[in-house]
Amino acid sequence: MMKLVKSVNLKDPIIHIQEVKCVYKHTEKNMAIHVLKEVSCDWSTHHHMCIIQAIEDFTELTSRINCKFQSAAEPILSKHK
Repeated sequence: MMKLVKSVNLKDPIIHIQEVKCVYKHTEKNMAIHVLKEVSCDWSTHHHMCIIQAIEDFTELTSRINCKFQSAAEPILSKHK
């Protein structure tokens, strides 16, 4: 699995947004994100592969969490049978 890092430590970010403003309307369950200053984007094969790796890591993580929940629940379920 890839390690999480702070955004300031990224060497080749896909996108850089300098300043944003978020407005959330609870009654409408709607969020608007406004870019106030600058957006820059750089797409390459490296970024594409990082996204694929992140999806695979997330899938593996959720699978591991589900397995732990299932194995933890098995003794509880067997007591009630």
